[in-house]
Amino acid sequence: MIVKTDKQIVDAVRSDQRKGLDLMVGHYGQEVFGMVVRLVGDVMDAEELTQDTFLRAFRSMDSYDPQRASLGND
Repeated sequence: MIVKTDKQIVDAVRSDQRKGLDLMVGHYGQEVFGMVVRLVGDVMDAEELTQDTFLRAFRSMDSYDPQRASLGND
């Protein structure tokens, strides 16, 4: 599945948690990791912080409103 919108990612997470998480990480993983590694300067720390970021986003997905905010830089 090619993701076109944040709403598709949110819907995927809400309907099939594993597939949705894979979709979210696949779509935004490199971008988030790149930002984090630039901020902390250490690849190992950046990997852990990136994972933490996605877990927090995933756990908060029920309260996410794509009408109010974008998941990425879109």
